[in-house]
Amino acid sequence: MGMGVGNLTVTTSEFHNNRASSPQGGGGAGMEARDSNITIQSSLFFNNSADSSMMALGGAVYIMDCPGIISNCSFIGNEATHSTESATAQGGALLQAWGHMGPATQLVLEDCVFEGNRAMFGGAATFESDAVVRRTRFLRNTASFRLAGAVIFYRGAMVDDCEFNGNSVLHNGGAIATGGLGVTNITRTAFVNNVAHAGDGGAVFVDEGAAGTVLMSDSLFLNNSALLSKGGAVSFSGNVLAIDNSAFLNNSALVKGGAIAVQAAYTAAGASPPGASSCLHSSRGEPPLGVSLSHTRFRSNRADLAGGTLSVSSQAAVSAVNCSLLHSTASSGGAIIMEDFGRLRLHRSECSYNQAPSGGGCISLGDFSTATVTSCNITFNGGGNEGGALRMSGQTLLSLSTSLLANNSALDGGALWTEMDARVQMTDTVVAGNTAKVQGGGVYCIHKSNLSVSDSQFVENRALVGGGLLAEGEVAVWVAGRSGFERNEQHAVVLLGQTRARFQDTSFRGNAAVGDSRDGGAISVSDVAVVAVVGGVLMERNRARRGGAIFADAGSTLMLSDGLMRGAGGKAAGGAAGGAAGGAGAAGGTRGAAVGAAVGAAPSSLQAGKPRIVRNRAVQQGGGVFVAGNASITVAGATFVGNKAGGSGAGVAVLEQAHGSLRGCEFKRNEGGAEGAGVYINRGGTAGGEAGGGVGAAGSVDLSGFLPPGAAGGSSNAGASNGTAVAAADAGTAFGVAMAPPSSPSAPAPSSTAAEAAAAAAAAAAAAAGAGLLPLTVSLLSFQGNTAPKRLRLGSAFFDATFDPSMRSSCDRCRRKDPRDTMGSPPTTFKMHWPGAEQQDAGGMTVYRVRGDMANPVAGLQITVLDAAGLVASNVQ
Repeated sequence: MGMGVGNLTVTTSEFHNNRASSPQGGGGAGMEARDSNITIQSSLFFNNSADSSMMALGGAVYIMDCPGIISNCSFIGNEATHSTESATAQGGALLQAWGHMGPATQLVLEDCVFEGNRAMFGGAATFESDAVVRRTRFLRNTASFRLAGAVIFYRGAMVDDCEFNGNSVLHNGGAIATGGLGVTNITRTAFVNNVAHAGDGGAVFVDEGAAGTVLMSDSLFLNNSALLSKGGAVSFSGNVLAIDNSAFLNNSALVKGGAIAVQAAYTAAGASPPGASSCLHSSRGEPPLGVSLSHTRFRSNRADLAGGTLSVSSQAAVSAVNCSLLHSTASSGGAIIMEDFGRLRLHRSECSYNQAPSGGGCISLGDFSTATVTSCNITFNGGGNEGGALRMSGQTLLSLSTSLLANNSALDGGALWTEMDARVQMTDTVVAGNTAKVQGGGVYCIHKSNLSVSDSQFVENRALVGGGLLAEGEVAVWVAGRSGFERNEQHAVVLLGQTRARFQDTSFRGNAAVGDSRDGGAISVSDVAVVAVVGGVLMERNRARRGGAIFADAGSTLMLSDGLMRGAGGKAAGGAAGGAAGGAGAAGGTRGAAVGAAVGAAPSSLQAGKPRIVRNRAVQQGGGVFVAGNASITVAGATFVGNKAGGSGAGVAVLEQAHGSLRGCEFKRNEGGAEGAGVYINRGGTAGGEAGGGVGAAGSVDLSGFLPPGAAGGSSNAGASNGTAVAAADAGTAFGVAMAPPSSPSAPAPSSTAAEAAAAAAAAAAAAAGAGLLPLTVSLLSFQGNTAPKRLRLGSAFFDATFDPSMRSSCDRCRRKDPRDTMGSPPTTFKMHWPGAEQQDAGGMTVYRVRGDMANPVAGLQITVLDAAGLVASNVQ
């Protein structure tokens, strides 16, 4: 009925069990209309069918080029079927056709119900022209083949206040499939329990050929699924998709994109996406499609493989603003997976409580993808093996700013895990309370990664190794701009392999490395890693077994500097045989060049500021800094105050084949349990009798530049080495033994001349040659109030002693004389209080300990000790 031009009105009618069958194609068992204005109201279409060996169209109603309205109707159990495998059948209940001979027509569908209808395509209805669908319910409709369990929209459509529940399709679009031109606008609509059995888009599928725009707002996607593929709720391959103020809850996909899968198709075999070579660095090759998500909630979505909430690939671009992504799961990328040149912007959003056993609890980036994350909270995610919050692999780029990464966990990289040329730019971000069972509680970087951090804080992160940050391999790390590491457990920073790192104007407070083999509370650097700590760096109250603040060993390189580069640019470390002034030696500048690379090949002047190493503690040696192995050290312009060590070197301890220079530093009130409370150096020698409250040294050490010529004076290095500031010995041979600190300990000593520096370097090199050691130069240091026990060697006995000037005349048992007083005064006799000294057995030697202090010590004293019987002890050194 209704053929031809005119008006067709159907009201309160019923169409039951009708069948249209034609070998040439046909449909409309209940009604067929062409080129008419139609009105169908309050009618029922039940159990009608259209069958064809070629094309069955519209099981109940078929209309072509007919504008009109269908309202308050029910379409139940209708079917468009095919009698041969080559035939097609669309629109189980309704098909609106467009003859393409004139302008598109619009059909309005409102207050209707489509239930239990079936077809190959569009189980309930197919719209080839414009459509408006309002207040309509699509329930349990089925498409047995490719598209749309409920509705296909080939052109623009508006869907408002509708429900799609329990629809299913074999391939794509459990409820809706859309493509082509125009705008599809879906508002206030619920998609519940829809299924794509073998294809994409459990609820909505946007075809790869779609050149139009799809808008969704104020809508609900609940319990939709793509059982064998991707896009549990939505699969998008079109031009533009915008979703606002909607909710995606408990949707699922087997492969990826538990809620939404975004992709673009490139069909040329082996072809790269346009602009692939520059997509990380410029705006060329912008992706042809974009997805915008705003004010939308994602919760409890899941994908077995990747992207529990969202998967993005093939140069697609996605922006998510004011969204929440919660409680989603996937093997990789618990919330989001980015791959194949995909691009993501996440702004003012929350990504929390997501899980990914393989890595990237919140986001996983791979294959040339990029992500910009700003003002986001990324918390309580679990990354399984790699990256509790974020995982990056391949030539990826992440820009992270004004965000919080907190309480995430993984095996490695509690918050962030990077590898294979991944680049991270972190600004004004807090990384706090994250946990790694093995490495990198906050951040773990390996294999040529690049990490740049500014104005960011790493707080209370934990790991077995590298609580705050661990970098290993050819990794570049740059930390600056008021960044800080505070209360991280098992090191703040660990640098291994060929890592190059620079820390400028950064604070390290309260970090700890505890346990039998935990060294470097703030920074631990090993292998051939290179680290430069420059400018206004503060290291305070860190603790470890050795190196309370910094530990460097093996073939690593440490530069601790005030930022005023001495010498020639990047060769400030002095190379393999550098001089005291930092120039490159004739043996080469490899190590110095490495430091220069770590500082970014900086010009000769960086931002000035003294590194302050304050109140750090070591159970054994190196309360502030511990250097050993074949490590290279350059320390210049730093201040060491109030550091403590159970053993030697409360300020700095340099052992074994470690080499380089210490220059222009201040050491105040450091307390050591053995030689050298300020600085302890042992490069293969035997510690001498003078412990050195300021410096204790043994082995091949150049101390000839320790003071400018003629300088002398007291320093109040309390109770150490008879109050002497410096003691140095190498099996009885000392370099520059008669040294004392500058008379003004609070100010660095003036620079030595170039000739003196060259002479010092030459002397050090010559002295080291016999032992096969690279030179270690100590010059222009200032000491005040450092404390270490006194150890005097008297034959087979050692006497640990400090002195008290108030006791000078109280006892005649001990006297000391100084015929070599560096101040030029006559030999002076002093008395030491030794009230029945406590005796201890130390390896067959009797140790006598006494207490006291001396306010104004002088250097190079000869000691005369009388035993309890009044006899003079022999072999006094």
